[in-house]
Amino acid sequence: MLVIHCSSRKGTEETAMHILAKSRNGLHGGYIHNDAQRGQLHAAADRVIDKQLQQALRGGIGFHHGNLEPQDRATIENLFLHRAIMVCTTHPAHACHAIKIKAR
Repeated sequence: MLVIHCSSRKGTEETAMHILAKSRNGLHGGYIHNDAQRGQLHAAADRVIDKQLQQALRGGIGFHHGNLEPQDRATIENLFLHRAIMVCTTHPAHACHAIKIKAR
């Protein structure tokens, strides 16, 4: 699992989408390792409000920052805690603390 700290909330989204695009181009090994993980991520993507987050989750990537809806943040925290997300970008002002606490 990889947590990438970004300097802005917008940067968390842009970085996640950049990683997603690179993984689709075959430059990375991919972030979904089995059908169970794929099903869990697709179900979560159907529940979140943020459209970019929906797209990222379907690729095994998440992002987390203070401007996300509370239910979207909780979904990302839960997926990270259960190791369903292989890569998560975060903004230190809010998200980093929540992700780190949940991961312990």
